[in-house]
Amino acid sequence: MIEEYKEIKRKYDIAMDTIRVLGKQMKQKDSIIQDLKSKLNKNSSNSSKPSSTDGFKKVIHNCKEKTDKKVGGQKDHIGKGGKQKNF
Repeated sequence: MIEEYKEIKRKYDIAMDTIRVLGKQMKQKDSIIQDLKSKLNKNSSNSSKPSSTDGFKKVIHNCKEKTDKKVGGQKDHIGKGGKQKNF
């Protein structure tokens, strides 16, 4: 009976040591994640980084809705543009 108790206590101690090690590793990884998140959220407006390191921003070139109409002027319309010069 005492031998069984000692074996259970030994296994318990091993498990608790493992839990402590894993807890420390989790805390380290959490701090690394926080550091990376803070670096990721920085840009030229909230840090000393130059604006050239901000990366590309999505630019909306045309906010009009698409229609089925063709692009261009009216059919058979004669334009008023000047003559092209030959160089």
